[in-house]
Amino acid sequence: MEMDFEVSDQVAALIAEEELEKIRAQAFYQLVKNEVGFVVESEDAPEHFGLLLNVNDTFAFACADAELVAWEDMVEVYDLYNRYGYHGIVAWVARKRNMRPITCSCHHDGPKFVEACKELGYEPPAK
Repeated sequence: MEMDFEVSDQVAALIAEEELEKIRAQAFYQLVKNEVGFVVESEDAPEHFGLLLNVNDTFAFACADAELVAWEDMVEVYDLYNRYGYHGIVAWVARKRNMRPITCSCHHDGPKFVEACKELGYEPPAK
């Protein structure tokens, strides 16, 4: 009987992982559809598609800049974007890079940026 229980747990884990992959794919689709970033080749993602988030002129002046989202982070990034808009994207990238957006950026210290950082448990470095 114990063997059946272990098999059931394994099956449940496979189903959960399959559902998670569907959710990640949906998050990827929504981020691309909303033009938050652009599609690139990525070895760590299914079908080898990845997403680069556009953060031009956000962390440096007159700078073309983007951040690759790992497949396992896709749902978190979409959730932040869905609730905080571009401010959530900037907060996620700021945490990943441990950087504060440049002072003249409209995303620097706005309430949505600050809320997203708090949710992430991230305190940007001092100015």
